[in-house]
Amino acid sequence: MDDLAERIADGKVLKLIKGWLTAPVVEPGGPWQGVRNRVGTPQGGVISPLLANIVLNRLDQAWHRPGGPREKYNARLVRYADDFVILARYIGQPIRGEVARILASLGLSLNEEKTRILNLGTGDTLKIFLATASG
Repeated sequence: MDDLAERIADGKVLKLIKGWLTAPVVEPGGPWQGVRNRVGTPQGGVISPLLANIVLNRLDQAWHRPGGPREKYNARLVRYADDFVILARYIGQPIRGEVARILASLGLSLNEEKTRILNLGTGDTLKIFLATASG
């Protein structure tokens, strides 16, 4: 909410967003009244892409800072909402570690089920994305 409050001055809008974030989530097979959301945005929530872009703006800033991963590894960051791909010739694991540290400083983590390092030179194919932040 602190990142949002830096960009949004209207208290009514902040209250609306907080309501979205804490609204019960109803899933198939779950209780009809839903389960209160405690952390992050609900998967597939309409507000999720907007909020992810606001928070992950800090990832962009850290990535492009002097001495950051863009400069250090000559790596490119491509983002869409909470999904991103990192393109680099070499050094996959160190980049992964650095991204994990940046995300941790934002209160986020890599989604380990969706995060992988691919070597496109050996026949790996990129299907959807390399990494997803969750938190």
